[in-house]
Amino acid sequence: MKNHYCNFDSNEFKLNLFPLPCKNMNTWTEEHVELTKTKIKYHYQTHCSITRFKLFNALVKEFQPKVIVCFGPKYVEEYKMAFWGDTYNESECTEERVFLGIKNELRILKANGLPVLVLAPFLGRNLVANVELNKVGEIIKTYL
Repeated sequence: MKNHYCNFDSNEFKLNLFPLPCKNMNTWTEEHVELTKTKIKYHYQTHCSITRFKLFNALVKEFQPKVIVCFGPKYVEEYKMAFWGDTYNESECTEERVFLGIKNELRILKANGLPVLVLAPFLGRNLVANVELNKVGEIIKTYL
């Protein structure tokens, strides 16, 4: 994955909104606290939104991707902030839902002139069936 996603010539690039896993701050080591300067999850997320999301927005402006695939449906507003910044009008945004199977769905967010955000279930946890994975690929391909 490192060679694929970090290769200068790759068509894909992987990054995380919040790079340090944080289900429960009690699981963080002193190193985590030292890196983030906090023991409060909300402060960590706010710090990421202020610093990392600006970087993501700059990358979107520079490389102008057509589609951004976001794994995990929990952070819809954060995805919008990170990849659309303040360049969209909420009233002009549209959302489609595509059901992949009994328990999985894609949310497809569109805004005028901005990359399509495809919000998918986590790979390997929820999204494991080949039929569903192929359907996700076919949907993404329609926006490329």
